Amino acid sequence: MTAVAKAAKKATKKTSKKKTTASKKKTTSTKASSAKPAAKPKSKVPGGTSVAARKRRLASLLERLDKSFGEVQTPELEDVMEHAIYLILREGASHSTAIKALASLRDDFVDWNEVRASTPSELGRMMLGTNRASSLRKMYPRAERIKEMIDQVYNDRNDTDLDFLTELKMKEQIEFLEDLDDLGIHNAYAMVQWMSGDTSKLVAISSEVANVAKMVGLTESAAVTKAKKELGDLCPPERYVALQAHLGQLGDLDEDDWTPSMKEFLA
Repeated sequence: MTAVAKAAKKATKKTSKKKTTASKKKTTSTKASSAKPAAKPKSKVPGGTSVAARKRRLASLLERLDKSFGEVQTPELEDVMEHAIYLILREGASHSTAIKALASLRDDFVDWNEVRASTPSELGRMMLGTNRASSLRKMYPRAERIKEMIDQVYNDRNDTDLDFLTELKMKEQIEFLEDLDDLGIHNAYAMVQWMSGDTSKLVAISSEVANVAKMVGLTESAAVTKAKKELGDLCPPERYVALQAHLGQLGDLDEDDWTPSMKEFLA
C-alpha cells in the first residue's frame, strides 16, 4: 500500500470515529432531555402552611370576630330556647351582658309565651333595666328578633318550647333551625353544635363556614366534608360553637362589608 493510500485510510477511520462519538453524545443528550424532572414532595398540610401556623391564624381570627360579632360561650342553660335567645343576645354585646339580659327574661316573665306577647320595646326595657334611649336603640333589634323567633316557633308548633329538638336527628334539627329567620343560619349551626354536647368533633358545618375557611387560608378546599375535618383539627373543642357562629356569620357577609381587621385574614 502506497503512502498516499495509507494516509487516506487513516483519515477515513478518524472521521468515522468522530461521527460515532458525536452520535453517542447526541443520544445521551436526547435521553437526558426526555427524562422527567423529579416530582416535588407533596406538602403535608393544605397550602403548605404548617398546622401550628393555621391554628394560630384561626385563634387570632376568632378573637377578632368575638369583638366584631359578640363573644360566644357555652353557659349552662335551662332549656333549648335559652340557647337560641342567648346566641341572639350576645350579638353586638359581651357575654356578661347577654347572660344578664337572658336572666331578666327568665325571671321577669312567666314563660316564653308571655315574652312572645310583649312588644320589643317592653322586652328591651326589661332586659336592660333602663329607659335610656341610646341603650334601648341598640337593644331593640335583638329584642325584636327574639319576639319574632318565638312567635314563629309558636305559629309552627302551637308551642314556644324547643326542647323537642333534642329528640331529633341532627339533619332534622338543622332543617328546623334554618327556617327560623330571626335566629340566622350561623346561629342555627352553632346551636346544633352546642346541643350535640360533642367536644370530640366538629359536627355538620354550613357551606358559608366551608367557603370562608378557604378564603382566609385555613383550609385548602371549600368542600364541606373536607373543611369540617380540617377545621375540627385546627380548633380547640371548647371553641367549636364560636367557630360555627363566627365563620358562618362572616361567610354570610359580602367581602366588601368585611371590616379592615377581617380583610387582613384574606389569603
